[in-house]
Amino acid sequence: MIGLDYDMPGGIRDALDNWAQHGWPPGGFVLAVLHNDLSGAVGRADQWSMEALKTIVSYVYNELPSPCWGSTEKVEAWALRHAEQRSAANGAVES
Repeated sequence: MIGLDYDMPGGIRDALDNWAQHGWPPGGFVLAVLHNDLSGAVGRADQWSMEALKTIVSYVYNELPSPCWGSTEKVEAWALRHAEQRSAANGAVES
């Protein structure tokens, strides 16, 4: 959303954007956030990620496509979709 400041530590925003755009698998903390697994995210968070958790969740909710987060099933389907796209693209290049 325009005008919102999503101040996040390290490469979390890059990991989220790469997940949404390319289906590249993120680390455990980000994956737990995408799964909507609060206890998993808190358990994997370092100090800075924990402090930014509200901002991170707000970014996911407001900026990422809803089919790529929210449950284990949605995350797995997103990963499969992108893996199939990469496989098809690689097959087209090799042909």
